[in-house]
Amino acid sequence: REPVSSQPNEPPKGHMFLDCCGNAEGYRDYLAAGSEWLLKQHGFDGIYTDGNAHVYPCTNRHHGCGYIDREGTLRPTFPIFGTREYLKRMYRPVHANDPDGYLVNHVSYNTFIPTMSFTDVYYTGEHENYEDLLKCRVRWMAKPWGIWPILLGGDSHSYEPMYTMYGLLHGTSIWTQGATGRNDAQRKNVNLWNTYDEFGYRDAEWIPRFEAEERGITHAVADGVECSLYLRPGERALLVVGNTLHEVAETQVEVDLAQMGLADAEVRAYNALSGREMPLVDGKKLQVHVRPTSFVLGRIDRR
Repeated sequence: REPVSSQPNEPPKGHMFLDCCGNAEGYRDYLAAGSEWLLKQHGFDGIYTDGNAHVYPCTNRHHGCGYIDREGTLRPTFPIFGTREYLKRMYRPVHANDPDGYLVNHVSYNTFIPTMSFTDVYYTGEHENYEDLLKCRVRWMAKPWGIWPILLGGDSHSYEPMYTMYGLLHGTSIWTQGATGRNDAQRKNVNLWNTYDEFGYRDAEWIPRFEAEERGITHAVADGVECSLYLRPGERALLVVGNTLHEVAETQVEVDLAQMGLADAEVRAYNALSGREMPLVDGKKLQVHVRPTSFVLGRIDRR
């Protein structure tokens, strides 16, 4: 890629890597052949890329980039179609090898849909500010883009409830670091997975916080507290109550049992993770205690 762009990549000391351009045919051939080799030789069911869906300016006219302006100055172009083409060439062998396989593209700071069309999962949120509800809604939800997002979480690769909370409020999750994660990250994430699976969220209606508020199905009384939910009408609801404040929230979440199909039912309200009972005041106000920048999973079941 011209102008040449390099970044440190140690060890060994002094080692650098060069960024390549999506218009370079040899680079596209290398990634396509390498993908097929990984899948067949090692039995992988998918491929992960780090930043490959990004598009950077290039002036290398040998592979079709750049142009000369009216003043005779060489100007860069952005290889959108070249980048899209080589990601397509990686996507094809993944799904030919396994229809349920994945091409995962890491694209923090950018959701560039033209090059991400051949993407099953986009991995995002590295070094980014999670405490921006509008950004979470626009960039980190699957519905506007048709591609499934997974968040990276905190830079320390440890379990931190703030990152998990912002993800769960928007229907996404942290891609836990597994054995390398710290602060007991793997066990805590598995507990979340099991809780969601036991509820049956795949067969539930997902109602994000802003839609729940507009419909009046839930309303968090305290400013700074948000509530999204999964609903199985007439059966049960799973409420994600997130406290965006940096102080404890002792508050209530108003719930409309009629919209949940539970108006005439005897119900039980409890913490879905701990199993502890949660008071349902007057049958319509869920009493919650939420730690700073954390969350509670409340569950309401027909008895």
